[in-house]
Amino acid sequence: MILRIGVFLTDPAGRTIPAGEIGTEGGEGEFRYAPSYLASPEAFPLDPGQFPLHPKPVGYRARDGIAPVFEDSLPDSWGRRLLLRRASLPRHEQTLPRLLLELGAGGLGALSFAPVSAPPPPPPAFGLTTLPDLLDAAEKVEAGEIPEDRLLRALLAAGSSPGGARPKVLVDDEGVPSIAKFPAKDDLCAIVPLEAATMSLARRAGVETAQTRILDVGRRKVLIVRRFDVTSAGGRRHMVSFRTLLRGDDYSRFGYDDLFEIVRSVSGQPEIDRIRLFRQMVFNAYVGNTDDHTKNFTMLHDDRGFFLSPAYDLLPAVGGDIEHALAFGFTHVFPGRKGLEAIGKKHGIRGGGIVDEVADSMTHFLEECESCGVPSLQAERFRKEISARVCMGTRTDGKPCDPAV
Repeated sequence: MILRIGVFLTDPAGRTIPAGEIGTEGGEGEFRYAPSYLASPEAFPLDPGQFPLHPKPVGYRARDGIAPVFEDSLPDSWGRRLLLRRASLPRHEQTLPRLLLELGAGGLGALSFAPVSAPPPPPPAFGLTTLPDLLDAAEKVEAGEIPEDRLLRALLAAGSSPGGARPKVLVDDEGVPSIAKFPAKDDLCAIVPLEAATMSLARRAGVETAQTRILDVGRRKVLIVRRFDVTSAGGRRHMVSFRTLLRGDDYSRFGYDDLFEIVRSVSGQPEIDRIRLFRQMVFNAYVGNTDDHTKNFTMLHDDRGFFLSPAYDLLPAVGGDIEHALAFGFTHVFPGRKGLEAIGKKHGIRGGGIVDEVADSMTHFLEECESCGVPSLQAERFRKEISARVCMGTRTDGKPCDPAV
């Protein structure tokens, strides 16, 4: 039996309109744009590769019949656990279409889903005052326990949207929609303050990032990340992951060259975005962010067209990995400054100055860690690894390498 799902889009001004309809049965899917959407002068393709603007339905094969651009709206493992618990679905109904319908308007980005022609209602907003209760409930869920009903209902309502494998929920931070990222029971180190420090260091390096701040909730630290998919008018920006744009489930077979090609072919401001992508690549290389897979890069859409989103989920390799998810040319390990510059040159970027700026920013790593509350022994471990990378290669300005970064 074909299951039909209405797809709705909320624009940057806050208007929600029908965008189309998904039809799915098993691994077969079909998407058709709504005629009213196609008639709008502001219409744009939700996925420029798979779904160009066209009145005819587009058929495809995908897991559970859900195309990647729609799966982008769903959370990863933590949020999916909560969605499944909220929906109380039997195992045979725990499919992507059912999860989309359960998600409704609660996902990140501009898309929402409903079984009928009317858009689903927006989810409730939770203020920062609820964080202690949400933290307690998240800890119990992680431990395999069931929180009291009041806390469980609050966590299910607040926590079914954000992606990622670690606990996090949607909150309202003084009127600004945000994501609160929690510590997890199996963290290998103080992940929350370390991510806060890395994001702040990235801003020092000139990387455009999601805005973050660290918050003490009792004896625990929470990272507040302001959402870049929500506009000041309360509207939304459409989001498409590079994983979707590259048509790939296998993170390891892609490289930064593939990301530059997406920017070239999709971005409405490719000259700006290729420089931004290059700087982010250099930062990931020096700081040791080996979890730089294709779902950690996103294109947004507004009146500029598609453009590269601010950077997010930046961390040194806490597990000690040296191989990056994305390749630098032909290698998945740190390529040295010459390798970084060669990639820039290949894509028309004279990157020596950017490489130096990012390398110089690494001298502030311990300062950022101290400001965010990273334990000194953990910070020193990562500093040594960063220092070794900074000292690989010779600077173009003739300055000596400082091994005491």
